[in-house]
Amino acid sequence: MASTARTRSERYSATASARLVELHVVAKRYLAATRDRPPSLPRQPAPPARPGRPHDRAEIAEFRTDPDFTAALTLRRADDPAKVVGLRVASVESWRPVIERVADTH
Repeated sequence: MASTARTRSERYSATASARLVELHVVAKRYLAATRDRPPSLPRQPAPPARPGRPHDRAEIAEFRTDPDFTAALTLRRADDPAKVVGLRVASVESWRPVIERVADTH
């Protein structure tokens, strides 16, 4: 009997990564519609191209059923604070243990 669990490499393949990129604007529209964002997140200047209107109720319900819903929101929430101009951040390599721990638990 084949296991339904995916390996780390399957979960974080180029295809899976592309799927999260695909959902990036969808996640932003969801967060805008539900106002589900950290209160401490500073407002940033609007980007030149607006991603569109917030989701309506049907789109909110549909997005919540997406198998990548949680991962897409996690990525979106991580991306927004990264847009703070002049913010000092740790190196990418310093995140490896965190990424591996999250990958092992999902």
